[in-house]
Amino acid sequence: MYFYEDKVKKAIDANQVVHYKVTPKYEGNRVVPVSFRMQARGVTAGGGKGIEFDDEVPNIMYGLNDRRFHNLGTEVPEGYHK
Repeated sequence: MYFYEDKVKKAIDANQVVHYKVTPKYEGNRVVPVSFRMQARGVTAGGGKGIEFDDEVPNIMYGLNDRRFHNLGTEVPEGYHK
């Protein structure tokens, strides 16, 4: 995610007006997102096209193969069940 956040920061530092949106993607009853949809669109001070991307970025804290947190080795938390 840092790659995209850094791009947005640089665009803002270059005086672009940026619309930036991050949407988490969940699977099943999990409370930890498996990925994030990262979107940005910018306009330069002169009205021209600025930054633009729309990509899905995996959550590196979530193991897609074993459904475990890689750094903790524990199961991914699930939502509350009655």
